Amino acid sequence: MKKLLLVFWIAINTSHALKITWYGHSAFLVEGEQGTRILIDPWIQNPKNPIGERLLKSLGKVDFVLVSHGHGDNLGDTLSILNQTEAKVVTSYGLSNHLIRLLDYPADRFPAELVGDVGGKIRLNSEVEVLLTKAVHSNEVMDKQGHLHHGGPALGFVLNFSEGRSIYHTGDTDLFLDMKLIPIFKKVDIMLTCIGGHFTMDPQRASVATMMIKPSFVIPMHFGTYPLLDGTSSEFKTALEEAGYEGEMIPMKINKTLEFFVQ
Repeated sequence: MKKLLLVFWIAINTSHALKITWYGHSAFLVEGEQGTRILIDPWIQNPKNPIGERLLKSLGKVDFVLVSHGHGDNLGDTLSILNQTEAKVVTSYGLSNHLIRLLDYPADRFPAELVGDVGGKIRLNSEVEVLLTKAVHSNEVMDKQGHLHHGGPALGFVLNFSEGRSIYHTGDTDLFLDMKLIPIFKKVDIMLTCIGGHFTMDPQRASVATMMIKPSFVIPMHFGTYPLLDGTSSEFKTALEEAGYEGEMIPMKINKTLEFFVQ
């Protein structure tokens, strides 16, 4: 039976590993073994990233940008990324229309085959398929006049790689019972979960979500960016221990990369 293992990127040469880089808040770069580069909720220039501007300018190739909903801290630097790369966007039908019509995002970066809704599976390429999941959260887009427009459902994402591994990015969400359905169809190896509280789950509720998903690894996100997001990774770790979680919680550092491979 294959087992997913974690290796810190500075340890050994694992060029064919699945790589995850955290830029702070909910922003991640995921790189598949075959070279697919995916940004999720790419607010790279967030207040906690000391070199966000430089990193944004030096991203290099980006194949896809996954946007969970239309709030500014999730749209983040998407438009800048589209302007400097050939990336295409994966998001909901309602949000894609708003971004194109209200904010002048380039329509050709939202091909019909990459726009979907909750429960839909979207094939990105031969390496990656994405399942759009429910997220319990609001979803609005602010137009250039400062007016809010409802953008349809907020999303989470399950990335399934051809090598057999999977990553669940919860998006901004509260705990919800249907999370139990996600691992029924495929085991989640790595879970990226919000823990900040106030607008999303706090550490205790996120620990319950983790116990429903049962990933091998769980990485906390969406905390500490602002004072209101006062959940901490140490509180999350304690809550997981009390719940009896048997996997590994990894408190990532901003701009650091982890590598995962199958033994």
